[in-house]
Amino acid sequence: MRARTKWLVIGGLILCGIIACVFVGTPRQPRYQGRALDEWLGDLSSSNYRTQAIARIAIKEIGPAAVPFLTNSLAQRNAVSLRIYRKNIFPRRIVNWVHQMTPIQAPVMESQNAAVALQMLGPQATNAIPALIAAMDDTAVIVAQQAGQALGAMGSNAVPAISERLSKADASELPRLLQVVSLLGTNAAPMAPKIAPLLLEDGNAVWAFAQGALGRMGGAAVPEVARYLQNTNQKVQLRALAALTQIGLPAAFATNALIPLTTNENAQIRLQARQAFCAIMPSREIGTPVWLAGLDDSDSRNVEICLRQLTIYPTNVRMYNREIARLASHPTNSIRQIASNALTMFRAWPK
Repeated sequence: MRARTKWLVIGGLILCGIIACVFVGTPRQPRYQGRALDEWLGDLSSSNYRTQAIARIAIKEIGPAAVPFLTNSLAQRNAVSLRIYRKNIFPRRIVNWVHQMTPIQAPVMESQNAAVALQMLGPQATNAIPALIAAMDDTAVIVAQQAGQALGAMGSNAVPAISERLSKADASELPRLLQVVSLLGTNAAPMAPKIAPLLLEDGNAVWAFAQGALGRMGGAAVPEVARYLQNTNQKVQLRALAALTQIGLPAAFATNALIPLTTNENAQIRLQARQAFCAIMPSREIGTPVWLAGLDDSDSRNVEICLRQLTIYPTNVRMYNREIARLASHPTNSIRQIASNALTMFRAWPK
């Protein structure tokens, strides 16, 4: 009996020690308007939009002081209780009963809300970047996705960590990281030399994510992307052209590389090159020769985009009315309509 009492006392002391460590090791919660931060975090999961909105305001007001507690909450996705739950050590009925009786958030929900809060704080939560990168590997998709959204809100502060992670990432991880790079937008421009070579990758559609990321980087990415316009692989050329199209006006630096591709032997490359050329909004003097030459293209899609661009200027319609009039009898209905409408609108039908 004494032995049993002894072990009960020891067990109780150990349990108390564990509880004490949890409380001591947990960062102290900041408060706002008399409520603890975890209460505001819980409101982020409310079905009431007004309640969510007020919680967001409160978290922003707390500011950087919330970061240590939020980082700790983000780590709850790996809580002991959750690991036990996943391993089915105890009967699921008992575990569910405990969840119902315990007035705390589920670990995954707590981690998700913490990531949402860190996203709202943005660059103020720079110290949480390592924890967010680790959370992107979580098995709970909702946590991993929200961690990526939060990293995208960190601005240029997240670039060094993301760049380092990209160097070590395997093919399965690259799409997730590239989505974060896309969210960083022009802040991620320093990573362009590392992202552009991924246009060559076909696995897991990595090239598509790389193309989107480069398109969001702006003018700083143009020189890196333009290098792939002369690649012997036409798929790679198309990817580079699509990225330049997305970049738009800042891609004007690549004008000299784009124009030769508008006469490429591949109709799809000609079309994408003309779309990219259109996106840089060339002046009438530079653009007109390209659009005029495209009116004789063998591909109707190319003819249509060139005709649309050429007829933007009334001067072009009057000056090249005979070339445009020939297209009024084109086999493609949309081309016939564009040509006829332009000539009629500007009273430029040839006499």
